[in-house]
Amino acid sequence: MIELKHVSKTYDSGANGGVDALKDVSLTIEDGDIYGIIGMSGAGKSTLVRCINLLERPTKGEIIVDGQRLDTMTPAQLRAARRNITMIFQHFNLLMQRTCLRNVCFPMEISGVKRADAEKRGRELLELELDIGGGTDDALWREYNLIYQCVTLPAQTLAVSYPLFDGDGTPTRPSFLVTRIGQLFGALPRPANPDAQRLLAPAPALELAGRTLRGAADPASVAARAWFRQHDPAALAALTRAAHTARGRLSPERVRALYGRRLYFSACRYAYFLQYGLRAKPRRPAAFNPPEIGTFFHYVLQHTAQDVTEAGGFAAVTDEQLGRFTDRWTQRYIHDELNDFQEKSARFTYLFRRLCQQVRQVVADMAHELRAGDFVPLDFELNFADPEQIAPITLSDGEVTLNMSGVADRVDGWLHDGKLYLRVVDYKTGRKAFSLSDVWYGMGLQMLLYLFALERSGPERYGHEIVPAGVLYVPARDVLIPADRRLSPEEAAKERAGAVRRSGLLLDDAAVLHAMEHSDTPQYLPLSSRRKADALASAEQLGLLARHIETTLLELAHELRDGSITADPYFRSGQDTACTHCDYLSVCHFTPGVEGDCHRVLTKLPADKIWSSLKGGEMHG
Repeated sequence: MIELKHVSKTYDSGANGGVDALKDVSLTIEDGDIYGIIGMSGAGKSTLVRCINLLERPTKGEIIVDGQRLDTMTPAQLRAARRNITMIFQHFNLLMQRTCLRNVCFPMEISGVKRADAEKRGRELLELELDIGGGTDDALWREYNLIYQCVTLPAQTLAVSYPLFDGDGTPTRPSFLVTRIGQLFGALPRPANPDAQRLLAPAPALELAGRTLRGAADPASVAARAWFRQHDPAALAALTRAAHTARGRLSPERVRALYGRRLYFSACRYAYFLQYGLRAKPRRPAAFNPPEIGTFFHYVLQHTAQDVTEAGGFAAVTDEQLGRFTDRWTQRYIHDELNDFQEKSARFTYLFRRLCQQVRQVVADMAHELRAGDFVPLDFELNFADPEQIAPITLSDGEVTLNMSGVADRVDGWLHDGKLYLRVVDYKTGRKAFSLSDVWYGMGLQMLLYLFALERSGPERYGHEIVPAGVLYVPARDVLIPADRRLSPEEAAKERAGAVRRSGLLLDDAAVLHAMEHSDTPQYLPLSSRRKADALASAEQLGLLARHIETTLLELAHELRDGSITADPYFRSGQDTACTHCDYLSVCHFTPGVEGDCHRVLTKLPADKIWSSLKGGEMHG
């Protein structure tokens, strides 16, 4: 029974005195009775109900529930009594990072009930056919509810916007909300003019004005410059001086102060100066973080391969065992790194579940490749910055010393005639492929650096003379096979094997290539008629390439030590330049033809020309 005797509740409103929400209310509700309390808005209905379990403490009167006087209880006694009182609120006040089941369990957990017992009691509701959820639909509907609250809040105008491109420049599609609004109201999206928005505030407007100093003549930039010329000429004058200031050169003292003893590699010396000298941090657009595909794939590949090695190698384990290993490490990653999706949205969970299927296929591809040959994994995530694992990569010509570090995803080996043939494997979740032409121009050197460093320091780690056998980029992604007809499982497998063919540079030795893949028509190695010329190198050519890489890096080190901060980005095409995705373009304002700015034009060179130039001792321009 619930009994209220002469209950009053007065809220203090300061200088205006008190406001009576309840005044001398008495009420008796017998066991089994159902009562509805109705009244005008502001009549005190919610206050009355909240007084029943002392969420609001009455100013006067008595609250008696099931024979207990609640209004005279201590806080501890009241908490204990409330465990036998159920209240459903007008606003659900759920914890958004928890599922419905976890919200039901939460009060029990903080009351000291063990998690397993709390879950058991929560799931008992299922036997009453009350769906308390627990799946991804709960989070999805909570998101729908939040969207509904947002779009129904404005009284006059609702503005909905969406980006045309994400942070990487990839085109995006509008969400379902934009499409639904268009269907309901016939509204069509209108392209926004970001420059018009920049004109609304001084700082972004000054950036617009700065464009005119590099030749821009669009209306927004011209208008911004005109405004600053009239209203803030000092800011415009300072901007003009900065725009015409040459990048210059650093003194030896400044080089040592900014860079220290260790030098890194960069595709542009000015970008190097900004990143490692000034420690400049690029602007990052506000965005939801997508699943870290590369980190996840590397984690599962590494640990699964270690389990396989302990079980006797890829040739000894079945596909079923391999699947269990993969699933175990996938679930471990979800638990340890993603907290079992407790704080993730339904969309994140859905996309990550799709990745789980992809990583299974990628692991299967790795297994099929290794079963087809004699090379076996020797190391995973080999860290060249950790002296306990391997000696760091050090290059020196007596005047300058270049220390380089990095992590090799996988190192495979084949022991033959007392020599250990090594290949370095790098997993790529994107579509990057090995290019000998890039190496000639001083880019994409990392994998070969690892390989040649292992030739020097590998004997100490592996106990055998080392012979470089090559480098491979391995696709760590699932692929879709375009087909105009239905394929049999065998045909689909063959098509897919071609789609995930590796790229790289391998030792041109028949025995070594056979040890990598026991087939006259390899499916995994980049030895198709179209790729073969670029993918093979003799031992002599690999030696020439090693010296070329060392010379190229030491030349760069000398330029940096000499204080050069020239902006010299590479240029392959209008869509492929070092500036395309450079974090520092807005600071650099590199403009070909202005103030001496010019690209390093990279023309793709055939392999035979590169080998001929290396043999003749030539260097790239």
